[in-house]
Amino acid sequence: MASGVTGLLVVARMGSSRLPGKHLLPAGGKPMIWWLCARMAREFQHEIADGSVQLVIATSTAPGNEVLRTAVDDLPVTVFQGSDTNIPKRQSECAEALGLDRIISLDGDDVLCSFRAARRVHDALLRDGSHDIVTTSGLPLGMNVSGYPASYLHRSVEGSKGDRFETGWGRVFDAPRTLTVKLGEEPIDGPLRFTLDYPEDARFFQAVITGLGERLLTMNDEDLIGHVQAQGLFQLNAALQARYFANFHEERNKETDG
Repeated sequence: MASGVTGLLVVARMGSSRLPGKHLLPAGGKPMIWWLCARMAREFQHEIADGSVQLVIATSTAPGNEVLRTAVDDLPVTVFQGSDTNIPKRQSECAEALGLDRIISLDGDDVLCSFRAARRVHDALLRDGSHDIVTTSGLPLGMNVSGYPASYLHRSVEGSKGDRFETGWGRVFDAPRTLTVKLGEEPIDGPLRFTLDYPEDARFFQAVITGLGERLLTMNDEDLIGHVQAQGLFQLNAALQARYFANFHEERNKETDG
């Protein structure tokens, strides 16, 4: 089994145009990003304690992002500031600065991202070094997780063309050897939407978090999804899916054309 340090990198910054300051919006008495970090800190508490895992918010050097430190000051989280518009480069810079051997990439928008998915990716990266990327599937949008060796990320960033990699930045990886771990049957474009991009998404997360509170720190995927379905909470933001994917493709095309 591989040794070294794995970084849980929460990619976040304060410059959202559709929902300004979204990572600090309140939910259940805490900022949104706190819930993502707290769930991961709870799942990996032993590895964080022994130094084999570091939990990091990877944000940009743009003014205003330093405020993210205050959102997680009660958690074992490091805040790293790197490239503003090139997310894989920011992760690569973070890995070099902190001496990380592997990266599990967590989008700061994915407030209730699956810690089980993060665990499965973590264990697969440690167990098998033959894959460039390990990813999960079968969970709703905003709950799946991917990870990769830092060495593969460094090579991909060095070989990439262009300076802007934000929307759909996974295109920086060229024909990776990918291991996909299936964790459920939910389609990525289905009615369940666990990502923070619009005001309706904020209301969704606030409703879920207010209703469940600190039970979320240990709640499994099936129970969380079941609660959202049983309470009809998915209706708060399900209508955004078509708009979200249309915007995603438009923004990605702008980056690649530019």
